[in-house]
Amino acid sequence: MPHTGSEGLLATSAASAALLAGGTVLYRRGRAASRR
Repeated sequence: MPHTGSEGLLATSAASAALLAGGTVLYRRGRAASRR
């Protein structure tokens, strides 16, 4: 299989997905805390 650089793309997409998930969790926790 030729080297196409897809490994870097996979790592980048995994990192961005983790950042999005973390941001969503923090946002929801902040909203829930501000409602109390």
